[in-house]
Amino acid sequence: MRNVIISIISLVVFSLLIGCQTTSSTSTTLAAKEPGADVLPNPWAGCAKGSFVHYKVIRPVDGGAVEQKQVAVDATAEQVLIETYTLVNNEWRSEGVLDFPLAALSKPPAGQVKYSDQTLKINDKTLNCKVSEREVQIGEARTVIRNWMCRDIPGGFARKEMAGQTVWEVLDFAKK
Repeated sequence: MRNVIISIISLVVFSLLIGCQTTSSTSTTLAAKEPGADVLPNPWAGCAKGSFVHYKVIRPVDGGAVEQKQVAVDATAEQVLIETYTLVNNEWRSEGVLDFPLAALSKPPAGQVKYSDQTLKINDKTLNCKVSEREVQIGEARTVIRNWMCRDIPGGFARKEMAGQTVWEVLDFAKK
């Protein structure tokens, strides 16, 4: 149960780190508009059953890491069922299945996020990524969070940095 809660929190943090939140289903049609619309397509949209992302979460405090994998176990036009696994003693353990709605994501207010384009190599694949950068308040300190986002990766994220340290990176993926 603890790991299911951690997985749910991970998906919520995933949205918060890029400054997005889900919008109503009526906003989903806005995602098809030209750039500049007030929504972004959901990063799991277009992923069929069997799509997966394998990533490493790095603890900035001690540099320790946990490997996880998210696999689309079912997909419809409205939702993707994602099973999260954690690697423990060289065995993948299921943390549970989450129903991930495919509603569009609203963009953060203008001026809060800076964007740039960069390429990133994962295994033998060179990916074109959009890098978002924003400053956030965490407790008493302000820090910069950078996210490398790529449409080719299920879930959309290739890498995350906080205060200049990598805290999340994709090791492998397949979009079906």
